[in-house]
Amino acid sequence: MVSYISALVMASAEAFTALKIAGALFLIWLGIKTWREARVPAPAEVQTTALAVHCPKGILVNPKTAAFFLAFIPQFVDTSVNVALQFVVLGTISVALNTGVDLIVTRWAAKARDRLAGRPTGLYIGTSDPVMGEQRCTEQEG
Repeated sequence: MVSYISALVMASAEAFTALKIAGALFLIWLGIKTWREARVPAPAEVQTTALAVHCPKGILVNPKTAAFFLAFIPQFVDTSVNVALQFVVLGTISVALNTGVDLIVTRWAAKARDRLAGRPTGLYIGTSDPVMGEQRCTEQEG
């Protein structure tokens, strides 16, 4: 499913533009939602959800990841041996490295959150998301 969406987006400038505009509108919506909730007190207890719930959503919603792999990995693949195995190995290495970086950034973000607790950051985030969304809508290709 993701590869079909990625192929469509890579082949069609209109589909890419539509995907970009949809992403920008999503950022604008997130900013407005965050701004409205900025004055609502945070819950005393954080509710966690399973990784299996969110991971498939991230893969299905972000076809740019599949497009990246389809554009980047082939240059490192030797066609004289098992191509599928090489894709799996290179993809696994990439995912492992990205996961390691994400874990480090998450740890730093948690430390920053603890230090910034009680400061009114919701209004800033609620303003920055719509601005980024507007920039995505108006940026020129090139």
